[in-house]
Amino acid sequence: MTDHMADHMTDPSEIPINPREQYRTLSDTVFRLYAEHRRSEAIDLITESSAELQPWRAELAHLTACLLGSLGNHNEALDTLATAHAAGSWWDPRILVDDDDLAGLREIGRFTGLVESSRGQWERANADQDRSGDRLGLPAAAPRGLVLALHGAEEDADDAMAAWGSATSNGFAVLAIRSSQLTSPRYRSWPDPQRAAAEIAEARRLLPDQLRSLPAVAAGFSAGGRVALQWALSADPFPVSGVIAVAPAASAGTLPPRASRDQLSPALIIVGADDELAEDVVGLAEELDSGPSGHFTLDVVPGLGHGFPDDFPARLAAGLVGALASSASDRAGAAH
Repeated sequence: MTDHMADHMTDPSEIPINPREQYRTLSDTVFRLYAEHRRSEAIDLITESSAELQPWRAELAHLTACLLGSLGNHNEALDTLATAHAAGSWWDPRILVDDDDLAGLREIGRFTGLVESSRGQWERANADQDRSGDRLGLPAAAPRGLVLALHGAEEDADDAMAAWGSATSNGFAVLAIRSSQLTSPRYRSWPDPQRAAAEIAEARRLLPDQLRSLPAVAAGFSAGGRVALQWALSADPFPVSGVIAVAPAASAGTLPPRASRDQLSPALIIVGADDELAEDVVGLAEELDSGPSGHFTLDVVPGLGHGFPDDFPARLAAGLVGALASSASDRAGAAH
C-alpha cells in the first residue's frame, strides 16, 4: 500500500460528525490495521462504511484494492477498481502501476485498459490550474506581511487556513493556496515542484497590489512544508523573507543542490519527536546546517506525532517576528 495517506491525523477513538472527519478517521484506522497485518478487518471496515463517504469512493476503492492485493486476491482487487472506475473514479496511473500491493494485477490483461482509461481522466482533471479553492484571511488593520500557506496531502486551503490563520492576529494577511494537483478526485498534494511554483506565482498574481508588495513568508505542512522549503531555498517562484515548515515531508535528498541554494533568511522547522518523518527532518536540518543555507531553527516537539503542536499559534507568531526582522534588515542593507 503506497503511503499517500492523509497528512491530518485524527484520533480513531473520537466519533466524527461530518463525513470528511469520518473519512479521515476511517483512513487512519485502515492504515493502522494494515501496518498491524489485520488487513481483512480493514477491508470489512471500508465495506461497512457509511454511504456518506461515497464522495471518497475512488480513494476507498484504491485502499481496498491494495488490501486485497496484499492478501493475494488480485482478481478481486481489480474488480474493486473496475467497479469504482465505471462509476466515475480515476487515479494517477503511478499509484496503480507502482504500488507493490497491486503488482499481481499487472499479470491480468484487463488491468492495462483500466490504467490507460484512468490516465485519460486523471490528465483531464489535472490539465488546468484552479484558483477557486484558494482562501484569503486579512488582519483587522493594514497588513505588515503576507503568509502564503500550503496544505498537506489530502488536505485543502480550508485546512491550511485553519492551521495558519492565527497569523492575522499578528498583522499578517494569509493566503492559503489549494493545490490543483490531484492523485484521485479527493486527493490533492504537491508532487510536481515546478507546477507548485507556478501555482504559487499565479495565486499571488491574483492578489491586490498592496498585498503582493508585502514581505512574504513561505509556510507549509507536510507535503506543503517540503514545497515551502524548496521554494525558500530556490527563490522560485520568487524570494521570500522567511519560511516556516511544520512536519515537512522532506529529506536531504529533496533539497535543491547546494550550489543553487538561496539563503533561508530565516527558517523555522517544527517536527514532532513521535512523527515517522522526524528522522528524515533531522537529517535534512543537518544537511542545511552543513551548507550555505542561512539561519534556521529546528524545533523537535516531545510527544507530538504528525501534526501541529498545541502551542503553534505562539510558535508561528515568534517565527513571523523573525521573518519581519530579516526583511527589515535586508531593506536597510539595500538602502546602503
